Amino acid sequence: MTASLTTFVLAALVVLVIPGPGVVYVVTRSLTNQFLFLGLVYVSLAICTDGLYAVFASSLRNFITERFVSGPVPRCTSGFVHLRLGASLALTDRNAP
Repeated sequence: MTASLTTFVLAALVVLVIPGPGVVYVVTRSLTNQFLFLGLVYVSLAICTDGLYAVFASSLRNFITERFVSGPVPRCTSGFVHLRLGASLALTDRNAP
């Protein structure tokens, strides 16, 4: 987490925590339990959204690989690109500024 995100989360948690009796049945009167409950909600939402991003990216990768990157042409192309990069690296003047 970055510093700005941490500051935002702490500011939002302070606004959502109610000093006194808990509003939700699971949350008791303790401020610590309210913070833990809101933290668990935040983590569970983060896990769900990140999981959805991962599933979407995986299915998109499979779609692209099956449709456009099949056969010997992409393999040969990537090999030629690697050979060209290696040759250009080997032939560069290392003493140049």
